[in-house]
Amino acid sequence: VFAAIMRHLWKFWRAKQLSLSENDDESGLPHLAHAAWGCFALLHYTKFKTEYDDRPGRTDD
Repeated sequence: VFAAIMRHLWKFWRAKQLSLSENDDESGLPHLAHAAWGCFALLHYTKFKTEYDDRPGRTDD
């Protein structure tokens, strides 16, 4: 999820510089909407699905 968030943020950030659309080609939705959804998904996973937390350096509490 983190990698997808970063891809969408970079596509949004570079869109005007490269004269690209600020919308995702596949869904037609804004890249920022995809990034926001990913952030909410990460928030949910860190609170309720800790077994999926695969960040480097993570330890079980």
